[in-house]
Amino acid sequence: MRDQRTYKIIGAALEVHKELGCGFLEAVYQEALGREFKGQEIPFKSQPTIQIFYKGQSRGICAVSNLSVYGMF
Repeated sequence: MRDQRTYKIIGAALEVHKELGCGFLEAVYQEALGREFKGQEIPFKSQPTIQIFYKGQSRGICAVSNLSVYGMF
């Protein structure tokens, strides 16, 4: 894989899946992935919010994703 960041993120996700398997609610995986990111020193924010603009006008603040890594968003 060319992008080392992507490689680390996918590796962390696979580690969580290997440890927990399937069948849990999303919140369980989100919390576990956050712990894995911390353990692997991957910078992240949990439940980041950003302001959405459409044609130059603010549409308000919206939650975008469960996790943001490497300063995205």
